[in-house]
Amino acid sequence: FPTRRSSDLDRVIIASALAHIKITGELDPQLYKLALRAIARLSKLTELGLPVRLTSDTLRAITEDLSRYDREVIRAKQA
Repeated sequence: FPTRRSSDLDRVIIASALAHIKITGELDPQLYKLALRAIARLSKLTELGLPVRLTSDTLRAITEDLSRYDREVIRAKQA
């Protein structure tokens, strides 16, 4: 069963991805995937009613931001 420590690590992964975009204007594809997995884990914990210090709305907004970045920047560079 996930511990508080694992949800803390997930929040660090998400924060790192968002900070990386903000600071460098880029996001490593592997960090992007890790952030999406972290969001999925935190969303599941939220659904179970466990505290993760992020609301479902916040997790949804972060997912949308990362997905938008993926569509607009990562895929444009690949084209």
